[in-house]
Amino acid sequence: MIPKRFRAWDGKEYWYANDNLMFINNYAAKYLHEALGYFKLTDIEQFIGKVDYNKTQIYENDIICNPMIDPDKKFQVIWAHQECGFRKVPLNHDSPITKIDEAFMEVVGTIREN
Repeated sequence: MIPKRFRAWDGKEYWYANDNLMFINNYAAKYLHEALGYFKLTDIEQFIGKVDYNKTQIYENDIICNPMIDPDKKFQVIWAHQECGFRKVPLNHDSPITKIDEAFMEVVGTIREN
C-alpha cells in the first residue's frame, strides 16, 4: 500500500504534510482543513509511492530523467485519469503517457521551480 503523503505549493516553496496531514514549512504549520483555504486544490501534490535511485521521494509534478539512458530527456510525473495511476509524459508535451518503471530515474526538479 502506498503511504499517503502530500506536499503543497504556496507560490514560493513547498509545504510537506506529516502523517496527521499537517502541512509544515519551517516553523509554520496548517492542518488540512486550514490548508484548503490557504492553498488551491491544484497546488496539492501526492507522493507516487516510488523513490529515485538517490532515495528521493517522487511526487506528482516532479521532473524526472534517466541519466543512464539520456540525461537531457526529461519527463513530468502526472496523474493519468485514463490509466488510473501515476505516469510520466515528456516535459512540455501531453503524450506519450508511459509507466514510471525505470530503475535509474532521478528527480531533477519540479514544474513549479522551472
